[in-house]
Amino acid sequence: MKIFTRGEIQDLFTKAADPALWTVVIPVAGKGTRLGYDKPKILYPIAGRTILDRLVSLLEPYCGRFIFVFSPENALHVTPLLEEDARIAGRFEAPIIVGSRGMADSISQALPLIDTPYTLIIWGDQVAISKETIESVMRLHQFSQGAKLTLPLFQRENPYVHYEVDENGLLVRVLQKREGDTMPALGESDAGLFAVETQRLKEVYEQVVRDGFVPGNETGEWNFLPMLPLFVTTKEDMNGYRLDSFEETVGVNDSNDARLLEAYFHKCT
Repeated sequence: MKIFTRGEIQDLFTKAADPALWTVVIPVAGKGTRLGYDKPKILYPIAGRTILDRLVSLLEPYCGRFIFVFSPENALHVTPLLEEDARIAGRFEAPIIVGSRGMADSISQALPLIDTPYTLIIWGDQVAISKETIESVMRLHQFSQGAKLTLPLFQRENPYVHYEVDENGLLVRVLQKREGDTMPALGESDAGLFAVETQRLKEVYEQVVRDGFVPGNETGEWNFLPMLPLFVTTKEDMNGYRLDSFEETVGVNDSNDARLLEAYFHKCT
């Protein structure tokens, strides 16, 4: 794996990614309980705009198709809003998953609907990712020969997630604090954004379904992150994009996250 800066990507890959070649998958099963909110978390307002509105605005210029994977309850609240949104009218699908076992399970519901060569996956609460990051990650992935997985990374102390790479540059494990893994003092954390080759994504799922997924040690969930090493067989299969902003990695999990991102958006305007 090589980690690129935005400047390096602009110098090496002069063309923009083609939206017609990309589908974005957004798992949307989260509730706003920890935010003290009685609606789906994706409808929570951050600095005057809902997470949903911000995500659509962020992704609409770059992805030709949208797939929102809903829980039944969230579908009732959110699908009518999407149907009224002129920005993505006729460009989205909204499969429903009942009793999701985790993020990987939710993503699996989107697989039969993806017919583009590239797929962007973003968690439904990653509201602070910038357009520059989206554009850079997609460009790096589409024009890197043989790339199977590309994602933004941020080096931080006391990481919540850490991508462990061996001496040959291969991704070997993704450690998660939430699953009780022993974490390093300094680690490479993601931002809930993943660009993948669609064919490899489907192959990885076929392998995991065939062999049986391993549930998280603490949560018992079918997590997506432990599947990522299966995308990588050579160091050229995976690219990283170096993030400069910690706030881009923050998902809206609780009121502390919401306050941090409120301040971030106000600072950016």
